Amino acid sequence: MKTLEDNDIALVIKPNIKDGSWAGTVDINILSMPSPDLSQEAADDLLYLVNGLVACFNLMNTDEVFANRVSVYMEVMKKKDDQAKSIRPKDAAGNVIDFNQWTKTKGNA
Repeated sequence: MKTLEDNDIALVIKPNIKDGSWAGTVDINILSMPSPDLSQEAADDLLYLVNGLVACFNLMNTDEVFANRVSVYMEVMKKKDDQAKSIRPKDAAGNVIDFNQWTKTKGNA
């Protein structure tokens, strides 16, 4: 698990547990680390972006049309991910190499 660092903003999804089981609901919170490398304006812009994600989550729970659009888009993303996994690169030893948006790599991308 990655630890949070300066400039990071995290969206924390906490499942609500009742009688030892997930109640089917979550609490969403934003955790913002100190931003020594960002101007106040940039830090505010990033926080605004994350608040937009929270707003989208709330809309999914209140706007059926929006929720359906998100669901369709998620299916498209899943199909693309499944297709990408079907073309799996291998290293020199023949081991499958899996990459995703969190895979650590050398250099900057």
